[in-house]
Amino acid sequence: MLIGEWYQKRNLSLIEKEGYEYIVGVKMRKLKKVKDFVLSTPGRYKDVEDNLKVKEIRLNNKRYIICYNPYQAEKDRKDREEIIKNLQKKIKTGSLSKVLTGDAKRFCKIETGKIILNRKKIQKEASCDGKYVLQTNTTLSSEEVARAYKRLWMIERAFRDIKNIFKIRPIFHWTPSKVRGHIFISLLVFLLTVFLQRRFFEIGVKENVWKVIRDVSRVKAIKLYVRGKAYLARTELQGLAHKAFRAAGVQIPPPLPELS
Repeated sequence: MLIGEWYQKRNLSLIEKEGYEYIVGVKMRKLKKVKDFVLSTPGRYKDVEDNLKVKEIRLNNKRYIICYNPYQAEKDRKDREEIIKNLQKKIKTGSLSKVLTGDAKRFCKIETGKIILNRKKIQKEASCDGKYVLQTNTTLSSEEVARAYKRLWMIERAFRDIKNIFKIRPIFHWTPSKVRGHIFISLLVFLLTVFLQRRFFEIGVKENVWKVIRDVSRVKAIKLYVRGKAYLARTELQGLAHKAFRAAGVQIPPPLPELS
């Protein structure tokens, strides 16, 4: 038994001993029984949401819920193909000859003194595309387990985004009112991005909200004077910027309105 597997088994046994229920994420690539049995067991997925399908596997009286996100699977596939493409170039130039680290360590191996792609490892990695595995001792249905864990993930992700992206800290204020104002603005920005992401899905935009916001940030307005009249020239919309206006229910500004 691997060390990680032993620790998880011990911790879950202690939780069950105390009479608690749990839903935990399983490290697919590190737990041998998950890689060798759970992921390879055939079965039909049940639709939970557009971007979530589940199927349940039982092993040694333990419940495992395999969750599959087709959108994430496509992203994982494209990301891996790009990594492999870059590795192939590096193998030809010999730039991997000194040390195998990072992506090279994951997808390459040394055979007869040469560095080659590890096709078996790449195939195993592909079997995990868009998937994550949950283990639970609850009596909830597999769909309810997946939804409950997804909400937990969303909460953890929200706190991480609030801290790292929206810069809720450090706080360079000293008075209570200013500290509350700083926190309020950070949470308000987070709420607006969540609302915008939901609106994107409603209109069929599958891109991450930050990619769309980046495209919107490129839209500029330049004040011009022509023959004594003032105009506000808008730059061309790039990428998905027009989708952002549509999602927010805001009319796209005209390219060259005259200022009164």
